[in-house]
Amino acid sequence: MTSFPIITAEELRGRLYSRQNILILDTNEKEYYDNGHIPGAKHLPYQGMVMELRKMNIPKNMEVITYCKNSMCTACHIAAEKLKILGYTNIKILVEGTDGWAKAGFRLEK
Repeated sequence: MTSFPIITAEELRGRLYSRQNILILDTNEKEYYDNGHIPGAKHLPYQGMVMELRKMNIPKNMEVITYCKNSMCTACHIAAEKLKILGYTNIKILVEGTDGWAKAGFRLEK
């Protein structure tokens, strides 16, 4: 598996508050997404993401951040690999996922 740059919950929160143009992809199963996700995140499990991303017509150089539940989950890494194959060039992973986001004291949306 390719190694992708890591972003921390604090760094991501800073980007959200500065309104930077980023795409945040929650690769969790729907039940986890529904129980709480990072504000502004789009639910896009890696299993169906290729078709969905093609429909969205997102610029290939846009910063895309993938995450799942926690550091034990590999879905965000698989999603990052698929993004790379599709030609995206600015991919980061929030390894700590929603668990790390909440542990840092940041709000999850439902």
